[in-house]
Amino acid sequence: MEIERLKLKLKLEYYTQALEHLPKGHPITIVYLNNRSLSYFKIESFKKCIQDCSAVLEIDKFETKAALRRVIFKKIKIDFYFCSFLFFFFF
Repeated sequence: MEIERLKLKLKLEYYTQALEHLPKGHPITIVYLNNRSLSYFKIESFKKCIQDCSAVLEIDKFETKAALRRVIFKKIKIDFYFCSFLFFFFF
C-alpha cells in the first residue's frame, strides 16, 4: 500500500510540474487537471481534488467528467467526514 501511495505522490508532482509549464488555456491542461484530481482523490485529499475539478470547469464548463467527479467527490467528502465524526464520537 505504501508503494502505491508513493507512486501517487510522484504522479501529483509530475502533473503539477507539467501544468506549470503549459500556457494558460492549453487544451491538454484539462487532461492533466482531471488526472491530478483523481490522484488527489486516491490519497484522500478531497479539497484539492475538488479544486482541480473546479479549475477544469472554469476552462470548459461543458466538461462532463470534471462536473460529475466534482459532485461525487463533494458527496464522498461529506460522507467521509461525517463517518469520521460518528466514529470518534461513539468510540
